[in-house]
Order: sequence, then structure tokens, then C-alpha cells
Amino acid sequence: MNKAHLKSAAEKLERLANEALAAGYLDASGMASGRIADLIQLAKAEQLDSPVKVGAGFDRAFSETRLGERVALKGAWLKFVWYIEDHDSKPEIIADKARHPNGYEV
Repeated sequence: MNKAHLKSAAEKLERLANEALAAGYLDASGMASGRIADLIQLAKAEQLDSPVKVGAGFDRAFSETRLGERVALKGAWLKFVWYIEDHDSKPEIIADKARHPNGYEV
């Protein structure tokens, strides 16, 4: 688990969720309180040592509410989920990175 990447993703998610709340996007409140907010704080403090399954959580909120207008917030959410669930440690991701060490060209 890359704690530095997770911390950075958590900080960005928290900032963008608070900006969305301030702009009146009430559906972002689930990121500012409850389980997700607790996980954000643990990630920022680098206190997570093993992956945490978050699940789809806000995926529906982005597609079924005005929250979908906050594209940067959705990107931050997806990056946070990637790092907290530690997808980089999955064998298929490691194998893909070995095949494409410079990433994919667009």
C-alpha cells in the first residue's frame, strides 16, 4: 500500500468534497462525515496499513444526482478508492505495469 499516494488522494478528495458542499452539492456530505470521512482522516494520518474495501458507494451519487457535475470530485473519489483498496498490489495490475512500464500512450 502506497501511503504517500493514499494520503495525497485523501487530501484532494477532502478538499474537493468540502468545495462541493460549500457550492450546495449536498450529496457530497457523505464524504465529509461518516465512514468515508473517517477513512480520509486515517489515510491523511498514514494510519492505514492494509487495504480497505470501500465499494461502489458514491458511484450512484455521481450518476444519479447533480454531483455528477463535479468531474474533478469524481476523479478524486476514483483515485482515493484505487489507493485505499490497494489495486496497485493486485497481480494483474503488477503484470500489466510490467508489460507497459511507461504506461499507455494516448
